[in-house]
Amino acid sequence: MKILNIISAFFLCIFLIACGNDKKNFEATSQLTQEEQSAFLYEISRNIGELPKNGGYQTRNETRFDEHYRNQAEQSKLKYFYQDAADGNTYFLITQIAPSIKEKYVALGGKLKRDANNKIVDYEEVFRTWKFPMKELEPKAEFLFEKMTKGDDLSPYYSDKTGDQYIEFPNEQTVYDKTNGHWKSVNNPLDSLYRLREQQQNIEVQ
Repeated sequence: MKILNIISAFFLCIFLIACGNDKKNFEATSQLTQEEQSAFLYEISRNIGELPKNGGYQTRNETRFDEHYRNQAEQSKLKYFYQDAADGNTYFLITQIAPSIKEKYVALGGKLKRDANNKIVDYEEVFRTWKFPMKELEPKAEFLFEKMTKGDDLSPYYSDKTGDQYIEFPNEQTVYDKTNGHWKSVNNPLDSLYRLREQQQNIEVQ
């Protein structure tokens, strides 16, 4: 009986070590240098950052907004990073400080693919969490990131199932628009006004 217990304990230790190694490998710090993390954040900053004051979704890639998005990248932290050789996706999770009376953060999980020239050709933000204190956010972000990399269904953690405990977006009103690269409201009557505003801003710049 003692021998059986020892063997069981041994395999349990091996299992825990393996799990620990898997989680460690998701950490961006174990995958990329600080310079590489900063470069990656800047590369996707026009997706994850706020729009510039005089810019819109159609003009955010213009060089006149470079400095704005460098600042946006500096306000984000690349927490998890995983390149899956099987499906060709690079999975990432970043955290950003959220507007709140008390210090709180949100996590954004997404994935992208590159072509032979290392250019991003497919980009998608899969989920954005509700805002939490960092101590509460970290285990939830790790849990959701691991499920995302496995291709698991995340809908059980949407707001209609779990309230404000996990994922805020997507929901019934907000989805991610891959074509234009941003979250958008479904059937928002103000969409036409936003497009008109952006067109006017483009005319003023010209």
